[in-house]
Amino acid sequence: MVDEGSSKRERWRRIDKAFQAAVELSGATLEAHLAELGESDVGLAAEVRAMLAVETGLVGRVVARAADALARDSADPHESQRVPSLRFGPYRAIRPLGQGGMGAVYLGERADDDFEQQVALKVVRHSRISEGAQLRFRDERRILAGLRHEHIAGLIDGGVADDGFTLWLAMEYVEGQSLLEALGDAPLHRRLRGFLDICEAVQYAHSNLVVHRDLKPSNILVDQDGRAKLLDFGIATVLPLDAAEPDRGGAPEAMTPAYAAPEQLRGSAVTTATDIYTLGVLLYELLTGRHPFEAERRAGNLQEAILHTAPTPPSRAATRGSTHHPAPPGLPEDLDQLCLKALRKDPQDRYGTAAELADDIHRFLEHRPVLAAPQVPSYRLRKWLRRHRSQALIAAVGSSAILVLTVVYGLRLAEERDLARAESRKATHVATFLTELFTASDPSDVDSAGLTARELLDRGAQRIERDLADEPGLRADLLQVLGDVHKRLGLYDRALELLEAAAADHRNLGAPRAEDHALTLMRIGEVHLYGYRFEAAEEALSAALGEQRRLLETPSAAVADTLDLLGRLERLRRRHSEAEVLLLEALDIRRELFGGDSLPVSESLQSLALLRHSEGRPEDAIELVREALDIRRRHLGEEHPETVELLQNLGSSLQRVGETEAALGILEQALEGTRAAYGDDHQNVGWTLSSIAYSLQQLGRLDEAVDHDRRAVAIVRDRGGGAAGVGVLVQLSRHLTQLGRLGEAEGAAREALEWLGDSPEEPDPKRSNVLVDLGTILTLDGRYDEADGVLRETLRLDIDTYGEDHPYVAQDRYKLGELARTAGRPEAALEWSDLALARQRRLRPGANALGVSLTSRGEILLLLGRTDEAQETCREALEVFAVETPDDHPDVASARLCLGAALTLGGDVEEGRRMMAPAAQALKIKLGDDSSRVRDAKARLASLHPRPSG
Repeated sequence: MVDEGSSKRERWRRIDKAFQAAVELSGATLEAHLAELGESDVGLAAEVRAMLAVETGLVGRVVARAADALARDSADPHESQRVPSLRFGPYRAIRPLGQGGMGAVYLGERADDDFEQQVALKVVRHSRISEGAQLRFRDERRILAGLRHEHIAGLIDGGVADDGFTLWLAMEYVEGQSLLEALGDAPLHRRLRGFLDICEAVQYAHSNLVVHRDLKPSNILVDQDGRAKLLDFGIATVLPLDAAEPDRGGAPEAMTPAYAAPEQLRGSAVTTATDIYTLGVLLYELLTGRHPFEAERRAGNLQEAILHTAPTPPSRAATRGSTHHPAPPGLPEDLDQLCLKALRKDPQDRYGTAAELADDIHRFLEHRPVLAAPQVPSYRLRKWLRRHRSQALIAAVGSSAILVLTVVYGLRLAEERDLARAESRKATHVATFLTELFTASDPSDVDSAGLTARELLDRGAQRIERDLADEPGLRADLLQVLGDVHKRLGLYDRALELLEAAAADHRNLGAPRAEDHALTLMRIGEVHLYGYRFEAAEEALSAALGEQRRLLETPSAAVADTLDLLGRLERLRRRHSEAEVLLLEALDIRRELFGGDSLPVSESLQSLALLRHSEGRPEDAIELVREALDIRRRHLGEEHPETVELLQNLGSSLQRVGETEAALGILEQALEGTRAAYGDDHQNVGWTLSSIAYSLQQLGRLDEAVDHDRRAVAIVRDRGGGAAGVGVLVQLSRHLTQLGRLGEAEGAAREALEWLGDSPEEPDPKRSNVLVDLGTILTLDGRYDEADGVLRETLRLDIDTYGEDHPYVAQDRYKLGELARTAGRPEAALEWSDLALARQRRLRPGANALGVSLTSRGEILLLLGRTDEAQETCREALEVFAVETPDDHPDVASARLCLGAALTLGGDVEEGRRMMAPAAQALKIKLGDDSSRVRDAKARLASLHPRPSG
């Protein structure tokens, strides 16, 4: 037996659903809808007609009452506190903001004295509200009010008015323009960035089990800061947590027909895919300025078109322009693919989530293959070439990926066939040539057996020079590709030869290849920069930038790339102000072209982080590196070489602020990723090993540190050393010095000076870094006159480069103080020490350099017989070390030895011995018996004896 009550409820649901669809229609479209209803259920159509008649009169009365009250309020500005005749909970309407098919929207304010608040007040039409419907309405309002997102205008309150039939909603008030008004005339990338804001908001709602169901341009405002805000979740559906959960009799279907998904028109279940479809409609309008079914909409056949007609691809629709904005010069086919995927009739054929749609747009903006497009090899390779970000080149050297270059080049030429048929013949020729060039697969060719990657590249370069002498354009392009491969492998000298040959060919070809010439110049400058040949780098990069600004529309990605390299150059020259101007301009261009969440922006953030390091602002550097790393993780994943590179930067940044254990863990992770990406003997592996060695030294693990240093130096030395690799030798020298291996340390320092290849008259910026360590070694070795000359030259260079008030200058003065102390001139030593500490006391709390200088000052005071001051200074050193230096670190042991000696000389021999004995043992464990510090500690302990009593 059928439950009569249940049958009536089901009948009401059908009537209410049909009414909600009809209330948005008018004219011929409404009549067609009612006729369609009548064909299947005459009674249903009659009920809907009756409800429409009642609704028109009811809403008219509600709106008229509100308008009358508003008119009276506005007639006299002094009467603004008068309560309007129509009230919505604690709110009252101030002025109309708009009116839609389901009701009117007003600027509202609270009508009580609790606090001032402006809201967007929506009065929602509804002909009858049962008690159960009111309960469901309040329940869902509570859930929707929990949505908190920067791109969603939050729901504040809602309810049923005192008249019992009017729903009202109070929402966050947003001042701005509707989506198409704000972005209709904007550049394509700006429209897409705004659309990404919408996708982010929809994805957030979906993750909270909420479907909007009524996305449309008027429900999206763009505020004065350019941020999109999604409005009006008033008819949203709260999805059940479990698909098997029974229907709660949720809100009846409501929609705006022009933005309704096919399943909404059919009356099927609403899911997150419904919002994906409407996002597709919005994207289509943003791209073309017209609705996907504009013609059918005007003819009154909109519903039929949504259900059964495929929309015209946006690239073809956009050529006609619109009232919203003029037609763009041509939309890429990728946008056709991703837009049409969102608009597919079957929900299962659309994007699975708003995040997937957004990710495809990010892919388009970054010139990566969009997932909506057919993933054929030619398409993916075209995108690879367009990006010019071919990490595949690194892998290519190993084996068959070089062959990919063959196909890429052939495809690029094949695509130009439509412009010149002769190019197709060239493509075939080049493909054949490169296949023979790089496969080296003929087993009968004994010379090809066992070729290394480098030998394969050399053979390729020789054949390009020889066999393409009559094809300078092809030869130039292939030489540029090979130059890039050598650059990525760290083979800088050979890379320069190849790139300079390519640049000469491009230059000889004149204006048609001027842009390629500028690009090759930029790459030549980049290689010079990596090799620390600063003048040559500046010459090439400045020439490239001049050509690019002349040839390319500003802003352009190529200009941003060159600016970034020039900024890095100025940073390495210690010209921080000039570097910042260049790097910020590059960042601004990349943000404008690609948006804030893009890989080019992550590159700029990385460059700025390195600048902040150079400026002594490690905390700022960490913030920038983390932001850049988040972007790369989202786009490239954890194991990509560029993500790994930033991991190393983050580890180095953490070292600067004393988070040594955390830094070591991150750097070891980076080392694993670097080896996986480049192999064991790549220079990036060397840099990472050197960074790990520094962390190990900071943790007092000196033997392990030196082992890592030696491996790093071996890698860099095998690649020719040079100024770029000096840092790894300097660090090895320092760590050997701490272990007391002065002969090895001096050898490393002098080799570093050879790698610099500079002169005292024209010094390299890193010369002072080498000299300060050489001066320390000479001091410890008792060669005081040599040490004095070296350290004074160091001080002069650093003052000339950085000015008087720089940490490097303070370090130089500390070293001169150490020299004077060791040489038996304590008064001069104290003078130098106090000059150094005047600057070092402004270092961050816990800075190791400050603790070391304080210990040295304590030792000087002991030589001067000022034991009380020595105790005070050594205690201060230990307080500094306690912040971040491990308790078993050799520097901490040295401070304890100093304090123990001061206590002993002050008469507290037993306390001094209790402090010095374990400190000496700690030094022995860390540094070994041969260390000069260990020998000094033993001598001090041996000299201790109880003070005679009486």
